[in-house]
Amino acid sequence: LGSKATATFTSSNGTPEILTMKGNWVDYSAEIHDQASNALVARIDRKVLSGRDLLFGQQTYALTVAPNMDMALMAALCICMDEKNNEGK
Repeated sequence: LGSKATATFTSSNGTPEILTMKGNWVDYSAEIHDQASNALVARIDRKVLSGRDLLFGQQTYALTVAPNMDMALMAALCICMDEKNNEGK
């Protein structure tokens, strides 16, 4: 059960950028790649059934970001992908 999303934006130097997110929610992971270079820029992993999940209904993620990448942008993409995955539930 995979999920795919594309984020398009303009970098600070005016260059258009495209990031592609591909996830597999069976094993609760996703990768974000720079479409131009196909470089892995971030990886998302979700812990299954942590104590927080059980007590508060919250999910815990681990986000690994490549050097020189915007961590806030990667965190936002992680949230967007989770929201897309949970649409209609």
